[in-house]
Amino acid sequence: MKKVSVIRCIAAVLCLSVMMYVLMNCISTQKAAAESGGSEMRGVWVATAFGLDFPSEYTNSESALKERIDQIIEDCGKAGFNTVFFQVRPACDAFYKSEIFPWSKYLTGTQGKAPENGFDPLEYAVRAAHKQNIELHAWINPYRVTISAADEAYLAENNPAKIHREYTVTHKDGKLYLNPGIPEVMQLVIDGAVEIVRNYDVDGIHLDDYFYPDGDFEDGETYLEYGGGFENIEDWRRNNVTELIKNMGEAVHAEDKTIMFSVSPSGIWANKGSQGEGSATDGAESYSRYFADTRLWVRENLIDCIIPQIYWHRGYAPADFTTLVDWWTETVSGTKVKLCIGLAAYKASDAADQTSPWYGEKGISELTSQINYCRMKNAGGYAMYRLGSVTSNKEIFDMTAQMSRGEGIPVIFTDLHECPWAKDAVTALYEKGIVKGFGDGSFGGGKMVSRADYVVMLMRSCGKTADITDNFTDVQKSDYFYDEIGRAKALGYISGTGDNAFLPQNNISRQDMAVIAYRVLKADNKIETAKWNETLFADGASVSDYAKEAVASLSKAGVINGYQDGTFAPSANALRAETAVMIYRIDKILNK
Repeated sequence: MKKVSVIRCIAAVLCLSVMMYVLMNCISTQKAAAESGGSEMRGVWVATAFGLDFPSEYTNSESALKERIDQIIEDCGKAGFNTVFFQVRPACDAFYKSEIFPWSKYLTGTQGKAPENGFDPLEYAVRAAHKQNIELHAWINPYRVTISAADEAYLAENNPAKIHREYTVTHKDGKLYLNPGIPEVMQLVIDGAVEIVRNYDVDGIHLDDYFYPDGDFEDGETYLEYGGGFENIEDWRRNNVTELIKNMGEAVHAEDKTIMFSVSPSGIWANKGSQGEGSATDGAESYSRYFADTRLWVRENLIDCIIPQIYWHRGYAPADFTTLVDWWTETVSGTKVKLCIGLAAYKASDAADQTSPWYGEKGISELTSQINYCRMKNAGGYAMYRLGSVTSNKEIFDMTAQMSRGEGIPVIFTDLHECPWAKDAVTALYEKGIVKGFGDGSFGGGKMVSRADYVVMLMRSCGKTADITDNFTDVQKSDYFYDEIGRAKALGYISGTGDNAFLPQNNISRQDMAVIAYRVLKADNKIETAKWNETLFADGASVSDYAKEAVASLSKAGVINGYQDGTFAPSANALRAETAVMIYRIDKILNK
């Protein structure tokens, strides 16, 4: 096996706002994504540094280690994960029998000390995972030697960093690193990966985001010795890491062509402000801070899978989740590289501040929405950091299990309980990428809808296209709604005022919403025209003449309803929740 008023509040509505996105293409439902078999990676990182996930405590007991591995694999299966990234080399050490690296101190408590009876955790974990039809990828940290300054005194005698002290650099934080600029170091790291592939039935080799720690790395002498041909030390450092990636990929594939070689870098390659091809973000860059040219690795197909750690919430201005997923989706387009997205389960699990977007139900909603967005963008899957953050939080555990099985969407928005009558409509439109909520995890069913947002949502729902011959004078090409309004005008769905203005930012009234929807359905012969009757609604006399046919026809078709007091409130502004229900009904009619 190598290799998803009180009456007005009750009637609350939804529509797109400037904060909403509307996707170009609808996607399959969550259940369809789950039933796509092995095509969707549902991964989880199992961390061994500091014993975070394995072992539960340092021990050399064979039975205790086996018991813990069995529990990990059982938890992964129940939570719906099909891929485990098992950290087997956290710091120039090993959780397996190695001729190159000593046994990890994070296993037995002493570096170089083997478990009881020569027990091999990696070998056992691979067999246990494969029995449950779960892939296991060996996760290694390429350059880190110590995780704290005190660790250096306890390195095993056979640790390569102790045998070859010249291979290492002590960073300003006191930690010891292998020096990426030394050719022998590159070969050492590659040989370690090949050793794993040669001796274990792993499904992949996986590197995390730890490359150069930062730009203050003291490798100036190494640059003078090996940096010929490079104009600056930064480009030379990037080339060192790229050469490691390139050569490691070739080496492990030469050993086994079915191995997946993956990297999980920081979520930002570069900000657009520093690199024109970068993302619209303002955060730490892997390109300049860690000297990892992750975009190059993708564009040149040096890896099989990239799993950027996009550990920020939707709407976070410096590094918005959806902005980065979009950027990575575009980056892998046209390559052979599979894209999966690293998700911050630990933030939802650990958030203690009630104002945090990751707190409580907001955190569950955020993770759920992020998984759905990955599926909408046809990403190859996702991976959660880390297992302990999932198993220690029942809500996260249940959510991942439900998402993997396609059993509906457990939580999308934190406030849908305020408009339960709209929940099914909101859920269905969310799955199609037609609606989104706000950065705090809320949907805001009682918020009002603009004319532009309503047209955008309706046009993306009906999927109609047309050449834009002209547009309204108050709709500019830079506006996010320019194309949808232009097409709607060309198709005759909307009209403006006498001076060719559309007033896109004004809130839309219920009767105007009905008129536009009626024109869309009428154009496709999807609705029968009904005659107006003043008694249709208690306030029927207040419906404008231009809207009477539309209101009557939509009412007969079951697209619109009145309030509990029998009124329609034609001039009232439409709200997000009621708009969602209306668009949902229109969508069903259009797609019969």
